Amino acid sequence: LTDAEQHIVDKVFSNLEFETAKATIIAASFNSLDSLADLLVKAPTYRLMISGYTDNVGAKENNKKLSEERAFAVRDYLITKGVAESRLNAFGYGESNPIADNETPEGRAKNRRVEFEILK
Repeated sequence: LTDAEQHIVDKVFSNLEFETAKATIIAASFNSLDSLADLLVKAPTYRLMISGYTDNVGAKENNKKLSEERAFAVRDYLITKGVAESRLNAFGYGESNPIADNETPEGRAKNRRVEFEILK
């Protein structure tokens, strides 16, 4: 990816927010998601891997389901913006692969995330 393209992906990662315990994307996230959609529409050979994660609060089954629902919410949003469904893969991994300590509120917040990887 070019630096500009990576900046778009990073911006979406850092700006993406959902309603608490739901897969509803908060409206403040739409601008960065729109930028990602524009990038994907302009680069039709790019595919996107969308990976959802949660913290370790609650039942593992519920966390896995929530992470899947959030990843698919992003996928569905991008589809509405003109990105072909066949170019988008979405998966939920629940509380696996934490990037921070789940013992602190700050760590749990970092673990509740959706990651993006552009594949060429």
